[in-house]
Amino acid sequence: NRMVNNTVNSFFIEIPHIHYNSSEFCMRVLFIDGNGHKDSVLYKGIEKCRDCLNDEQIDSDVISLKEDIHPCTACGKCIKKRRCIFSDAVNEVIDHSDQYDAFIVASDVFFSEPDKKVIEFMNRLFRCGNERMAHKAGAVMLYARSNSYKNAYSMLNDYFYQADMPVITSSDCFCIHEDDDTDMETMHKLA
Repeated sequence: NRMVNNTVNSFFIEIPHIHYNSSEFCMRVLFIDGNGHKDSVLYKGIEKCRDCLNDEQIDSDVISLKEDIHPCTACGKCIKKRRCIFSDAVNEVIDHSDQYDAFIVASDVFFSEPDKKVIEFMNRLFRCGNERMAHKAGAVMLYARSNSYKNAYSMLNDYFYQADMPVITSSDCFCIHEDDDTDMETMHKLA
């Protein structure tokens, strides 16, 4: 019995208590807004999330996909350069991905799929910079007018799974249906 206790106790390491100063240790989140319109319900959800994160002293930035995103042509040049040949928001996120600890992709849902430009963005981002995204948290925020959003939620989360990113989940998808208190509470839960 004494031998077992000594063996078990030898595995415990005493760790000193660490105090973090908010200026020294700060988490950063990047929102990728697939809608691109500041008056949209999706953007209101992003702002609600950002307010909640700010209350917890977590920095956040938003990149809006206002223009169409060029689809991946499978040219293979990104394999050597780790950048896309098309210079747009994809390369901007790749260049600054080391500054962020989490990524939240926000998209409208059309016919049970994410917005086309979000899909094109994610295809190129994870083809070029997959290893830079590994072990960073990922989440999906959707705006849908009906309950046909589960496929879109699954499609976008698959990018995170393939990049070895922990995915922030919920008992129900992080989906906004209307601009009401219930949906804004969902965004608070996501934050």
